[in-house]
Amino acid sequence: MILDSWSIALVTGSAVTLFIGCAGARTGLRIFRHWDSSSDSALQIKLEEEIWLSAVLVQFGLIIAVFGSLMLIFAANHYATILKGAMCATGALIANAYGIPALICKLLEIFFCSMWMVLHRLDVSSMYYPLVKLKYLLLIAFLPLFIADTVFLCLYLLSLEPEIITSCCGVVFSEQVIDGYNLLGFRPLDQLLAQYSLIVFVLICSALMATRTSEPFRTAVMGINALFWCLFYIVSLVVITVVVSPYVYALPHHRCPFDLLQFPYGWIGFPLYLFLHGAVIAGLSSAVAWAVRNRQGLERLARRTHRQAGRLSLICLVLFLAIAAWDPFFYLLFGGER
Repeated sequence: MILDSWSIALVTGSAVTLFIGCAGARTGLRIFRHWDSSSDSALQIKLEEEIWLSAVLVQFGLIIAVFGSLMLIFAANHYATILKGAMCATGALIANAYGIPALICKLLEIFFCSMWMVLHRLDVSSMYYPLVKLKYLLLIAFLPLFIADTVFLCLYLLSLEPEIITSCCGVVFSEQVIDGYNLLGFRPLDQLLAQYSLIVFVLICSALMATRTSEPFRTAVMGINALFWCLFYIVSLVVITVVVSPYVYALPHHRCPFDLLQFPYGWIGFPLYLFLHGAVIAGLSSAVAWAVRNRQGLERLARRTHRQAGRLSLICLVLFLAIAAWDPFFYLLFGGER
């Protein structure tokens, strides 16, 4: 399967992302050794040029990570036509132990590259480059993520064989001991309750951040809010799979988070996942901007970025909830498919 055209494209994209990570880590090591913002030496000027080049590479890596995750899902749909028992991308991704970890790595790359770009935009807005060492420390720290992405992807593709017998989403998300279809052992109603509880917590944290309380208190609230956004992302993926998707497919036994990206279902998954990721990334970006607000030269811009990202996260949240609720609402209101 490694010689399949989809596989070659996936491995190429992953290799490019790994190269970007290694190039950024190399620049980071040079910065830790030689960076001196008060110097105007040739080496310092060269390092400042490398900062801009690294930013372009990381931005390119973000684009590759987004398209790489989509490409892996569409490639899995392609593999599902070859593997026995697989009906969609779910069956192909669970055909061995490496498919889901490979997808998780690509999703984590999207969040990491997005947060890194927020730090970079804030950093270069100040003549003092106050975040240069922090952002390259993070780039070095997350280099294992780029390595893991390549390793898991290669292992996944090398382990795929047409003779493999795998399962479809109807089996993966089958009925358990408790009533109804579920994921992670919870009923759909419990999952919805968890999702909307997290939304309430996010809104409460946002309201508290808008008050004139002490900055240490607001910092603690911002940290808690970032945690709520992460939990909301995980719970929302579960809700999309177990609660939302059957209404979109108009089949109670069809529960798949990937078929939402297909034409027969109006590509509803694209705006759904776009606004979900947009809300979470903006929410985390707001927390990142708040965390560095006291760095030299960032006092005003970081606070403005914090406010703008916070507003954007709430806008994306409302749009995500509207799209997610549309098909279930139509069924409950009119008793049939839209």
